[in-house]
Amino acid sequence: MSNSKAEGFVSLVLRRWGHVLRYLGRPLRTLEPCVGVGGFREWAQQSRSPYDGSGAYDTDPALQAFYTRLADKNAKVLGVNIGKADGDVLRVNPKELPDSEILVSGPPCQPWAGTGLRQGDMDERSEVYGAVITWILEMAGRGCLVLFLVENSPNLLRTTFFRQLVQELEVALPHFALDVSVHDCHTLLPMRRERLYLRGLRRDCLPVAGTVPRPLGMLDMPHPICLFEMLCEGEPNTDPSSMTEKRRQNLKRYEEMVKKDLLRGHAGCVACLELDRDPDKEFMGRVTYDAIPSLRTSGPAIFMFTTDDMHLNWQQQFLHRYLTDEERFVFQGHRATYHDYFSTLTASRQAAGNAYCTLQLAAMLQPMLMRAVVSGAMSAEPPQRLSRKRQVEIELQGMHEQTFAPGTLLGSPTRPKKRCRKAGPAEHEETLAFRGPLTPNTDNVIELD
Repeated sequence: MSNSKAEGFVSLVLRRWGHVLRYLGRPLRTLEPCVGVGGFREWAQQSRSPYDGSGAYDTDPALQAFYTRLADKNAKVLGVNIGKADGDVLRVNPKELPDSEILVSGPPCQPWAGTGLRQGDMDERSEVYGAVITWILEMAGRGCLVLFLVENSPNLLRTTFFRQLVQELEVALPHFALDVSVHDCHTLLPMRRERLYLRGLRRDCLPVAGTVPRPLGMLDMPHPICLFEMLCEGEPNTDPSSMTEKRRQNLKRYEEMVKKDLLRGHAGCVACLELDRDPDKEFMGRVTYDAIPSLRTSGPAIFMFTTDDMHLNWQQQFLHRYLTDEERFVFQGHRATYHDYFSTLTASRQAAGNAYCTLQLAAMLQPMLMRAVVSGAMSAEPPQRLSRKRQVEIELQGMHEQTFAPGTLLGSPTRPKKRCRKAGPAEHEETLAFRGPLTPNTDNVIELD
């Protein structure tokens, strides 16, 4: 069942933040390795802006059905390259790629994710991240790249693999300001989802000694949005007798945890949990209040129930049910109907878990795009390569303005304070602390003609 209220709110925010895309009035020349369901595409389309998907790549064959349905004909209508033959980033020769002004990517996070095998750079999927960096270096070397964003698991931050790649960018791209930060989607929506962002913006877009602008936050939105507003209306409550024995027992354990939190005054209005995980034994077996836990490709069952009426029968409670598959896409900033665009339930859940939240992506990109437009690096005219002379001038300016020695950018990356992993005082008390910056991002309040 679609939730027009939640979709309408997300669409409103995306349109508001997308005024910079409408101002340009043309499809941006964008590279999107590992595009998934297309966070940048969704932002552009919700903003009523043109989009060109010819630079989008993904190996997941299940996405073929999605883009075929989306284009109403076939994936090539949008220009998206899907499948192991056309969409494999590792098979693409970077020198044969068309000139692009933006690169947006979310390479596979399984080599570093907490729920993966954590084989790091020993996992062959880690090669994709390295390939994305190679694409960045190629486009920047041509003088056409203006900005880039690469998203992944925050666990990558602590690895030698990531440090070496960032050091390579620091040395090779002195004409780019770089930023490494861990951003929680909870600053925008009621979902706990920390992601590591590596961003770069060409220095001619910035004032002297300028840095990559901070992302937009909740105070840049029309109003805060609560969990209830994100849920589909009219969904029935779930009878515990319809659950497996393991889930029923886990639900009872979680309910006892919530009761203790209620007595201590630490519980929120809605308890959200993964019923497949024993709270006494397993990793991530915890309760989050008033926000769903991070979605994953395996699509574990996320259960929700209201806490102030949990003494009542499940039928009488205001909320006592699973998060639906349609709602998974809504929380990721996409349309609920996208669930029906996949041929199997497994493919739908994997796509929703793989997606980067469109609202989070827009919050990270919009300030950089604004700087690029105001500086004149981007305009309504088709982009041109920088002359080698101009590129050298910016490089020299960058080397002069760098406030850190190469290799030290990761010394103190922006990262939110660590939260308690179990339900309890710290988990609840910090709920409001992660709702966004205390002031709107006035860096980007710039009038466009």
